[in-house]
Amino acid sequence: MLKLSPQQYAGVVESLQSAAASGGSDKRQFSRMDVQAQIKVGIMLDNRVVRCFSALTRDVSATGIGLCQGSKFVPQEHFVASLPCAKRPIAIICSATFCRPLADGFYWLGAQFIAEADQILASEFAKIASIWKSAA
Repeated sequence: MLKLSPQQYAGVVESLQSAAASGGSDKRQFSRMDVQAQIKVGIMLDNRVVRCFSALTRDVSATGIGLCQGSKFVPQEHFVASLPCAKRPIAIICSATFCRPLADGFYWLGAQFIAEADQILASEFAKIASIWKSAA
């Protein structure tokens, strides 16, 4: 399990809060900050990013994230999330902990941070995300 450094966590929260209004936190082992902002998510297959889409953050903590998004995930399925952080985004490999239907085609996804993506995966993700953004 990856735990963001205090500086990374503060940078992510500050960047997400600047993109949207924020609320409080709930009672868990690590405080979660309610924050809604759009991020990029990459679907992984064989440790490679094969598809990219946007998701809406619900909350974030030092060890995980909650998302509202349009793809169904199974527990322990890995994906990459691009989180804004101060001067440059952080590409984080995440593992789905739950995925619940919210409405037709929308799911609440809870995920745990696993590790920061290496440079190759982060570059691949950025390339696919830029192609996806151009096509959208």
